[in-house]
Amino acid sequence: MNEEWKIDMKAVAGQFGGGMDMELDTDKATGTGKLLKVYQKDGKQFGEIQVKLDMPIKSVGKGAQSIKPEAGSKLSLDGTMDVCIDGTAATGTLKAKMKMNITAMPPMVSVMVNVDVDSVTSQKDLKK
Repeated sequence: MNEEWKIDMKAVAGQFGGGMDMELDTDKATGTGKLLKVYQKDGKQFGEIQVKLDMPIKSVGKGAQSIKPEAGSKLSLDGTMDVCIDGTAATGTLKAKMKMNITAMPPMVSVMVNVDVDSVTSQKDLKK
């Protein structure tokens, strides 16, 4: 417990950006996970896992509308999952803070976007 491990960012980064027409640099993306706590709840094994992701942004938009951001533009996520870890349920909660900072200088315009999002997501198994 409390040991960090590296997250496979090629797999994770694919889950981000697609809905926003954003391409992330999976080669330079970094991520770590850390198991903070393990406990029993309703006869199931639960764990609290900290996740930190940093993903540089390669482009935003598609086709002629695509913008290539300047170096340092990135999407970051810092969160804690409290989830069932024994595979017997898809129950849990994710509390996360996501930040996106984009700076770009396309022809004849300057773009700077900063987005901060705090979210709490819960999922529970339906009783049969």
